[in-house]
Amino acid sequence: YKNAIHIATEQPIGYQQILAGIANLLLGLTYSLDKNSTDDQKKVTQQINKAKMIMSENFHRDIRPEEIAEQICMSYSWFRHLFKKQTGLSPHQYMQELRIQRSKELLVSTTLTCQEIAYKIGYESPLSFNIVFKKKTGYPPNKYREIHQKR
Repeated sequence: YKNAIHIATEQPIGYQQILAGIANLLLGLTYSLDKNSTDDQKKVTQQINKAKMIMSENFHRDIRPEEIAEQICMSYSWFRHLFKKQTGLSPHQYMQELRIQRSKELLVSTTLTCQEIAYKIGYESPLSFNIVFKKKTGYPPNKYREIHQKR
């Protein structure tokens, strides 16, 4: 990916052909990985993808990871293990990232107050939202809005 980005940015002679070759390589690698993975691995990937979809659709409400594990027919401990293995984040951290991403969008694209955004994305307390947001972004929500609305 880095090589493709570099080629696309620099645009040397024949860059379209080089990018086409890189895209072809990525497709070949993806196809090979798919064909070499077992049915069990595919099923687990489907279950984790379903969990991610459930999380994306419900991040604004208080859905517990245990509920998600139940919905995909998996024990919570196994779900947590596999989810972290595939995403690099625990289910709780993943939900938190979804909330922060959505709050960034709302801060920049709406005039909702930080309190309204906190409730809209599933925090019960604007204070806890402010703390988590600052920890994740380095800025309090109002400052983030101020910086990014100028751009």
